[in-house]
Amino acid sequence: MKHPGLFSVLFSVFVIVNLSGQENSSYLQKKTHVDYYELDQKLPGFINHKNETLLNNTETILDSSIYFLFETNYDSSSIYKDEYEYNALGLLSKWEFYKRGWQERELPWYVYFYITYEYDDNNNLIEQIYTRWIESLQEYRLNNKYVAIYNDEDLRIKYDSYKWDLDISDWFLEGEHFYEYDSLGNNIYYERWRFDYPWNEYRPTHRYYLEYDGNNNLTQSLRHVWDRENSLWKNLDILSYYYDDQQNHVLYTVSYWNKYLELWWEGKKEEMDYNNDNLKIKRSFFERDSDTVEWQIIKNFDFDYNNELRLVKLEKSKWVPDSMRLVNTYVNLYEYDENGFLKDDFVCYWIIDTVHSHWKMIYNHFYENDSTGNVLLNGRSSLDSLGFWNFDNKEYHYYSSLTTGMVRETNTKFIVSPNPSNRIFTVSSYETKIEKIDLYNLESVLIYSEILNSNIGIIDLSIQKPGLYILQLTFRNGMSQSQIIVKM
Repeated sequence: MKHPGLFSVLFSVFVIVNLSGQENSSYLQKKTHVDYYELDQKLPGFINHKNETLLNNTETILDSSIYFLFETNYDSSSIYKDEYEYNALGLLSKWEFYKRGWQERELPWYVYFYITYEYDDNNNLIEQIYTRWIESLQEYRLNNKYVAIYNDEDLRIKYDSYKWDLDISDWFLEGEHFYEYDSLGNNIYYERWRFDYPWNEYRPTHRYYLEYDGNNNLTQSLRHVWDRENSLWKNLDILSYYYDDQQNHVLYTVSYWNKYLELWWEGKKEEMDYNNDNLKIKRSFFERDSDTVEWQIIKNFDFDYNNELRLVKLEKSKWVPDSMRLVNTYVNLYEYDENGFLKDDFVCYWIIDTVHSHWKMIYNHFYENDSTGNVLLNGRSSLDSLGFWNFDNKEYHYYSSLTTGMVRETNTKFIVSPNPSNRIFTVSSYETKIEKIDLYNLESVLIYSEILNSNIGIIDLSIQKPGLYILQLTFRNGMSQSQIIVKM
C-alpha cells in the first residue's frame, strides 16, 4: 500500500484565518438529575445540557466539503491550530502546526513545526520534509526527511528516512524500507533496515512475508527479526487472519516462536461476532495460559446498534483474576443528529460499590455538523462530583467556501470518536465496510494495522505517546481516506 498522502483526496486553497478574537460558545453549567444506577438501561438522548447553537452561521460561512484547518480551544482561548496548503491538483503541499503557550494565550501564533510534500508526475508522494522550531535556539531547523520510490504500477517499492545531522550539515540515512508485490498488487514482502546508534552500524531489523486468499484478504503475516550477534534471521511471530462466508474478519491469532522447543506457540487471539447485517457485535481478546494451555479472556467489547444500523452503545469489560469474571470498565453512548451524523458521545465509567455497582458518566464528546456531515466543531466537557458539566476544550473546523458544490462521489462517510482521546478511538463507516485500518505517526512509520472488513473498528492507543497520528482507512469499495487523530 502506498504511503498515505494526508487528505490526498481533498481539494482546497490555502486560507489563513485569524481566530484569536473569535467569540467562543461554551457549555451551560446546568445541574443534571441522572440516575446513575439505571444509566446502563438507557440509550443516548437522556441528557441535553448544551447550547442549541454552538457556532453561529456555520452553515452559510463554512458550507464546503473541504476541511483545511482545525483549532483546539481551552478556556475560551485557542492554543493549537493547523493549516493546510494544497497545490493546483488538490494535493497537500504543506502542513503547518501552530501553537502558543498556556500562559501566553494572548500572544500571536507561531509555527511549532511544518511539513512540506512533493509528488511525481503520477501524483505519488515522493518526499516530505519535517522542520521544527527549536525553542532554545529560537530558530527553525530541519529534522526529518522521507523519500519514496515507486515502480511502473505506482506501487511503493522503497522508502528511506533521513535525519538532519548538525555535525555535517547534511541528511543522514537513518532507515530503509523495501516492498515487493504479487501480480494483483498485494504487498507480499517487506524488509526494514536502520542505523543502530548504540552499535554504530547499519543493519536489518525485521522482515515480513504476507499471504492472501482468493478474495485478496490477508491471511498470514510471518515476521522475522534480525539476530545481530549471529548475523541471521530468526522467527519472531505469525499473525493469522480468518474470515467467514461474508468476508467478515472473525478470528485473528498471534503465534510466537519458542526458540527452546523449536516450535510455534499460539499465544494470543481475537474473536469477532457479527449480526445478520454483518455488523460487529462482539470483539473478545484472549491469551493462552502457559501452564494450563487454556485460553483466558482478557477484555471484551460489545456493540449495540439502532434501527438505522448506527452504533449507539459500546461497552468494554476486562477480566479480573481475583473475582474470576469479566468486569465492566467503560461504556460509550452515541447520539446522532437528524441527518444521521454523530453529535454526542457520552463516556461512562463503571463504579464498583459494595452496595450497588453502577455506571457514572464522566465525559461528553460533542460534535456540530453541517448538512453534508462536515464537522464544524467538536469538543469535550466533563461532569464534576456535584453534577455540573464543565467545559474542557473544543476544536473549530473551517472549510473553503470557494469549493462549495464540488462533487464528493469519492468520499465515504465515516466518523472517528472520540477525537481527541487518551486511549480508545472508535471508527464507524456509514455506507461501506472498512476493509483495513492503518495508523502512522508523524514520521510516517506504520505503528498499527488491522484487517477489519466491518463497519466498526476499535483503535487502542494506550501504549502510544500523546500527539498527532495519521489514520488511513481502506474501504471495501476501493476508496481510501485519511484523517488526523489526536492522542491526549
